[in-house]
Amino acid sequence: MIDENKTSFVTARITISLPYQIYIKEGDLYETIKILDAARQVIIHPFEYSGSVNPVERGGGYGIRFRKIRVDVTLPAQSRNLDFSNSDQRLPFFDLATHYLNIFLEHCRTKSRQFWIHPVYLNGPNIKQAMYEVQFLTDKSEVLYGENNFVPGLVIFGVGINQQVWQKIKNDILHDIKHSIVNYHIEEARAAVFSKNVEILIINIAVALEIFVSRFCLQYAGKVGKETDPYFKCLSEKQGNFVFNYFKKIIPYLTSKDLRAEQKYQYDQLDYLFRTRNKIVHEGKSYYNDKKGTVQPVDNEKAHKFFLSVMEIMEWFRSIDFTIAEEINFFLDT
Repeated sequence: MIDENKTSFVTARITISLPYQIYIKEGDLYETIKILDAARQVIIHPFEYSGSVNPVERGGGYGIRFRKIRVDVTLPAQSRNLDFSNSDQRLPFFDLATHYLNIFLEHCRTKSRQFWIHPVYLNGPNIKQAMYEVQFLTDKSEVLYGENNFVPGLVIFGVGINQQVWQKIKNDILHDIKHSIVNYHIEEARAAVFSKNVEILIINIAVALEIFVSRFCLQYAGKVGKETDPYFKCLSEKQGNFVFNYFKKIIPYLTSKDLRAEQKYQYDQLDYLFRTRNKIVHEGKSYYNDKKGTVQPVDNEKAHKFFLSVMEIMEWFRSIDFTIAEEINFFLDT
């Protein structure tokens, strides 16, 4: 019988089966990676639990293909409710495992040039990604709960493939329509929400909106006969503050619509998004200075709010001209 009142820490031992193979050099030693602070501990056991080992001939000699990684997350026993069959109790462990696992995988991808390595998502309610095995253990290694199941992941604004999506896929293939670059950057940003990579999220969603807005304005100018208008050309070719040029000058001039007046919150989020984007590009740090000059760090939650605001802003453009907006970026009606 486990005495929950004497349990100080709980460890989730999660073994993830990756949906792809990673190559490592046979015979080399790969020690564990420990991330420690006063309140938590995360240990990554790379390549140790690889299941079958299949030698393959690579450029540098013989290697091994593996699919499994184990991540151990230890947290204080915050409450005496240690029922880990409850998904809410498991969530903090899976959030940390997701974060550090995907940092590890991204380094593997970029350092070893294995471009097929991609994030794995361990948290959220809607889709099923990779297989996992998990055990929750007390600080005396007593098993509280164990599970062998699919790892769920989260979809924002997604329903999978329905008839609307299917018809769009079919139409684009039959008419040789290339995949929208705006959609591409949105999906990269969406993935970064779950891998908790703030910089990738910010850069991709900012690029998506910049491409979307500039193309929308150019097409809209042609539609209303202002494509060669000297004032429009001067503004659209001007380098500098994207938010100021487009949302304070070009868009009101072309459409008589003003996001700042209609949706002040979304406009402010847009402003802070691009301030953050500039700090990331020029300083390598995720923060912005607000209108009072106060430094505001940007974490995954705040970056996620920027993502949602960009989606709302694109819907706002859709209300101005549905056809142009839909041509630039496929909107999923849910």
